[in-house]
Amino acid sequence: MRRLLSEIYVYPVKSLAGIRLQSSLLGVRGLEYDRRWMIVDASGRFLSQRDHHKLALIGTAIQKNQLLLFDRRNPEDCIGISFGSIDRPTEKVRVQIWSSSVKAIRQEEEANKWLSAHIGCPARLVEMPDTAKRSVDRRYVPSGHYVRFADAFPFLVIGTASLQELNSKLETPIGMDRFRPNLVIQNEEPFEEDDWEEIQIGGHVFRAVKPCARCVMVTIDQFSLEKQPEALKVLSQFRKKGNKVLFGQYLIWTGKDHIVPVSTGSYVEVLSRKS
Repeated sequence: MRRLLSEIYVYPVKSLAGIRLQSSLLGVRGLEYDRRWMIVDASGRFLSQRDHHKLALIGTAIQKNQLLLFDRRNPEDCIGISFGSIDRPTEKVRVQIWSSSVKAIRQEEEANKWLSAHIGCPARLVEMPDTAKRSVDRRYVPSGHYVRFADAFPFLVIGTASLQELNSKLETPIGMDRFRPNLVIQNEEPFEEDDWEEIQIGGHVFRAVKPCARCVMVTIDQFSLEKQPEALKVLSQFRKKGNKVLFGQYLIWTGKDHIVPVSTGSYVEVLSRKS
């Protein structure tokens, strides 16, 4: 069976709109820039689309050592945040993401004001420094593997056949953006990613960790913000295990702590399957 890496996505700011790429750089903590930034409330706890749907309307871009945030409905309404300069202030604050607590770099106050106005509540932007080590869930992965501000693991993979199978059961088809994958594999067998143990993408070996449990975010149209519960309801009819609805697989990269390129069009080979 022929499989190709058809799409690559990064989400520079957790829960904001992502960027589709033809190529990226990958490391043990994920794709370059993926979930490097996060929005938190006054207490330092992360904000997500689960509770703040308007986050979906904020687009992101990376331009010449700047993180650009913009209103997707009015792209001229934007703000740039510099990064990578040795002259930047690096005041650190402790932030909370799920059960993890980590020190992050406070960003410019102008960015906080811009975000607060667009989200409709007090918000602060923080950046994870390269020195931070937020461990993945050690129930599934041994120590030594880290992640930035993604929910659980550095990579999420979904096969195109899985989305096609879901859409065949829906009255109104939905896009891949509802599921926020990093790597999309063009394939023919729905949900074959459930059985993968190790896969190779363009010469790089990844290990499957666990399936991704889905929440209310998949019911939110990423532009209209209209609530469309059908997708989650239908998924629960044939993708439910225990009290969780599963779609997609989390991965870790088995390479070393350096940066290597990955591009769409790369062949994907299944090296081993779960017993």
